[in-house]
Amino acid sequence: MKQIENFMEYAHLPFAPFGVVIDTWADNPFLPEHPYSLLTQGKILDLPWMVSVNRDEGLLPGAYFCTNQKDINRDFVEKAHLLLDYNYTYPEKDRKIFAKKIRDFYFGPENDITEENFDKMTQMFGDRLFISGVEIAAKLQAKANKQPVYVYFFNYDQSANKIASLFCPQKNISGIGHCEDTVFAYGSFVLQELNESDKHMKKIFNNFMNSFISNGKPFVADNLEWLPTKGKNLSFLNITNFDNIKMDIAASLYPTAVWSELIKSEFQD
Repeated sequence: MKQIENFMEYAHLPFAPFGVVIDTWADNPFLPEHPYSLLTQGKILDLPWMVSVNRDEGLLPGAYFCTNQKDINRDFVEKAHLLLDYNYTYPEKDRKIFAKKIRDFYFGPENDITEENFDKMTQMFGDRLFISGVEIAAKLQAKANKQPVYVYFFNYDQSANKIASLFCPQKNISGIGHCEDTVFAYGSFVLQELNESDKHMKKIFNNFMNSFISNGKPFVADNLEWLPTKGKNLSFLNITNFDNIKMDIAASLYPTAVWSELIKSEFQD
């Protein structure tokens, strides 16, 4: 682990330089085909599945730039393939054109990347590195599965424990970062004592996690049924507070048109 920074080419990125690989070379392959291919072919374990995203997933790695936006503003077009992890999945000759498209969409054609639009950086990282993949997997799994696929969107911003403070203690960054829901599901990242609202939220997580583990169907409340996702739209449980939880449905949780050509390059070509 001490040597991993030697494989990060720009500002701690890519943050997972050693990812899962297709291991057809192995005597007993664990992943003989790309997961997208396996999902589209229905080569899956047909089991109930629960998957989630947090509202501000992109605080990882966005928080790395919380005190210095000058470098990413200067280097974005040249380094976007490292920032957004498409170093090996998009034609090198077209990288700068695509990077400019992404920058213009999130920050505006004439705008610098600054502290004032830090939320746009968070959204960009989250859309690319977390939300798009989770959504694609959930929709494909639901299509292939006979068993239900449950999705929740974690939108609870009152937690006493803010993951962003780990990555940027110098700034008071707002948002619901990657893994922040695990405070309530598994007791991870408990840096501060739970407040009263947190304790209510933990009970809700305990209820739906335990019921899902026990019988494959998560229970939230008597007056609220958590519906599995299916079809082209994404059905999800929107968790805003312990007393504000509801079912929602959306065509997508991220701007699909912006990322479609990259996703096509990665999954469909």
